[in-house]
Amino acid sequence: MKALISDDTRSVLTTAGVLLLVAICAAAFDLPAILVHEGSHAIACHALGGNIGGFRHWLYTADPLSNHTGTDCSIKPYPPILWIAGPLGTNFCWLSSLFFVWLITRHSPKRGAWKSIIWAGWGLLNLYTIWLEMIGSYGPASVWHDTPQFVHLTGINPNLIAIPLAIILFVSGWLWWQVEYRFLPESILSDWNQLRAGIVSAFQRG
Repeated sequence: MKALISDDTRSVLTTAGVLLLVAICAAAFDLPAILVHEGSHAIACHALGGNIGGFRHWLYTADPLSNHTGTDCSIKPYPPILWIAGPLGTNFCWLSSLFFVWLITRHSPKRGAWKSIIWAGWGLLNLYTIWLEMIGSYGPASVWHDTPQFVHLTGINPNLIAIPLAIILFVSGWLWWQVEYRFLPESILSDWNQLRAGIVSAFQRG
């Protein structure tokens, strides 16, 4: 019996489905990532002698669907360490999870579709966050966000923030992809290779 869809079409549909699931996973990870970020701000606020108006208030303002996230620290104006605490906490969480998973999967990792999809969502979310922090280093003082405010208040050369972030982005992205490739099931690798071969063949014919 003749197949209802061609192999190329099946590869396209499989790839599209995987990318959709990755996007859903990234969105699902957004809330815990925000809680880590705002929690780091809250810890810094308490360490400096301030308060955040209670956990319920902090949890509400950390809602990604609200107009803005924040801890509403009682210390005004916010000192530089309070601004940078959020990115430091987020990056520490990301790099810790990255190195841990990279180490435990170095030898005979078990491939799996859901492993690869969940890891892809977690990694892409964090890499995108680092990218935003990196370009935010050059933002004007009017941008009410962590990195540009830290640069503005300290007067530090933005290159001293952006360049290390660029290195972290490159190195962590490389390690993330190594783990992702270890997780990818053979069926997805086969579909992607077939799709890539089809695209190359189409360009060559054109």
